[in-house]
Amino acid sequence: MTRVLYADSNELIACGLGSALAADLRSSHFLGACESIEELKSRVKADRPDVVVVDFAAEGFSVGVIPQIKRWYKGVHILALTFERTGFTIVHALRAGVDGYVKKDCSLGEIVDAVHAVGSGERFFCAKVIEAIRREGIDLESLETVDDSCLGIVLSKRESEVLSLIANGYTNPQISKVLFLSPHTITTHRKNILGKLGVNNTASLVMYAVKQGLVSPNKFLFAPMSEA
Repeated sequence: MTRVLYADSNELIACGLGSALAADLRSSHFLGACESIEELKSRVKADRPDVVVVDFAAEGFSVGVIPQIKRWYKGVHILALTFERTGFTIVHALRAGVDGYVKKDCSLGEIVDAVHAVGSGERFFCAKVIEAIRREGIDLESLETVDDSCLGIVLSKRESEVLSLIANGYTNPQISKVLFLSPHTITTHRKNILGKLGVNNTASLVMYAVKQGLVSPNKFLFAPMSEA
């Protein structure tokens, strides 16, 4: 029997997952939902679930909770269930130690399949996440698991400056003039940023910069459309 614990601040989705698991013919037991990290820690240690399904992007949670869960109980498997599917969020979750990654807008059947697959020791990615992995050029085999203390430290101060300028539309030669660095150094910084975030295109860099507050989304919302 697969014992499942859910971690999310959304009570409605927890009810839906519990009902779906109860209706599934395969043997599973829904242990309930946790709405905070503190509650999750207590339940993981007490109930020793086979699978923790977690939305690390939900209010009150973060990607850093993933390695913490595995420290609380080493025998647990973790399935990420979230609306987030950008390259850097997938990379962060994989480096943190998730065993599977499913979008919240997938069918209940696929989510339940993911729970059982992960509980059996398999890796599971929904079709939408696989599409994002391929689009971003993420190499799953090359990703190294990192400790949660490192998850919040992604880019150096200089890399953040370079990224901010990239997101604002500066070319490498223009960035080198602004920062008084050689074009070769800027190219190196750009490659390092792409490698750290696990992405391979400028669009993904811009998206990350917007999410981190390095550039305002209004810049893109109100930018004039180019002529056809």
